[in-house]
Amino acid sequence: VELVTQRCQRADELEKESKPKKEKVKK
Repeated sequence: VELVTQRCQRADELEKESKPKKEKVKK
């Protein structure tokens, strides 16, 4: 389970870097 959580967190971090904060807030 921990591995899945880490993967999710990493994906979220990549998304934050890839997409601007404005888009993140819009979502």
